[in-house]
Amino acid sequence: FSLWEGWLFAQSPWLRGLIYMAILFGAEFVGMWLLHMLLGESPSEASYRKSRFNICGFIRLDFAPAWIIAGFLFEIIYKVITGQVAL
Repeated sequence: FSLWEGWLFAQSPWLRGLIYMAILFGAEFVGMWLLHMLLGESPSEASYRKSRFNICGFIRLDFAPAWIIAGFLFEIIYKVITGQVAL
């Protein structure tokens, strides 16, 4: 993780936010696709399809700000766990 962490944390907050958003959107898409394949429909698919910002019913682009915030929260948790930041 040190090479990734060293490169990632050196980037601007804007770029880190976009990277976190892309990773979390990717994970959500894959997870919802797998649930769709296993169950015939993902749990949120019906409600996601109602949004005009959905992609295949698996993710909603209007959730981007929430995923960016979640990414920064995960970054803070990571830094606390690894001792880089004290509470």
